[in-house]
Amino acid sequence: MNVFGIPVGASLAGTVAISNLRCHMDLIPSRYRWLNRLAHRLSRAVVVNSLALRRHLTGDYRIPAQKIFTCYNGIDTNVFHPSLRDNAAPVIGTICVLRQEKNLPLLLEAFSHVSALRPGVRLLIVGSGPEEGSLHALAQTLGIQDACEFRPSTPDVPACLAAMDIFVLPSLTEGLSNAVMEAMASGCCVIASDVGGNPELITDGVTGLLFPSRDRDALIERLLSAIDDPGRRQALALAASQRMRADFSLTRAAECMQSIYETMLSCAS
Repeated sequence: MNVFGIPVGASLAGTVAISNLRCHMDLIPSRYRWLNRLAHRLSRAVVVNSLALRRHLTGDYRIPAQKIFTCYNGIDTNVFHPSLRDNAAPVIGTICVLRQEKNLPLLLEAFSHVSALRPGVRLLIVGSGPEEGSLHALAQTLGIQDACEFRPSTPDVPACLAAMDIFVLPSLTEGLSNAVMEAMASGCCVIASDVGGNPELITDGVTGLLFPSRDRDALIERLLSAIDDPGRRQALALAASQRMRADFSLTRAAECMQSIYETMLSCAS
């Protein structure tokens, strides 16, 4: 819509054209990236879903800060909510498209160390994508295939999250991760890399745990701490679900977008 809609909208008298960005620009195919950049410059405003993307646009693409508005994603907290977990041993998991920027080899490598120290823990990876074959091969190489379950993408995300005690997202880049938000709302203890909007969702040690991106040893330490202290794990999960319900509902997101539209229309009138 940025590529096709903004140039048309910007050319029409009386129309307020607003573009949007919900992921790091580097993830947009190069043949479309310059067109998105042009759309952001032609638009009257740009809506992003995290402060990290706001900094990305101003710092890397020199989009004027005054035309950028932040509206966080919203999730349906009636669908994503805590449920009772009765796993004999903690289940570590993730749900995402299996692409390079999700950095799942780091999770597999960390899990291979953790599973050797804490026998019985399991890893559940839900998703499909171009990295699927190489991840299966890596699990075999690391000797964790018996403790690691791969499931294809599914519309029943709530059921998958209910099967996980600890949710991990080791991404190299993020905008504002719906997967992290859904896991937090569902009562998982979330461990995420400190990239993009993840620190805007997770207060380290309060609503989850953050670790430096690419730091395998730090991820191992966070995993062991969550496994070894069930009380703290549950407290982090509870605080996370409460924050999602209070601050990231669909209603809050809709109200924010309405405010942005009203602001831009009032400026145009």
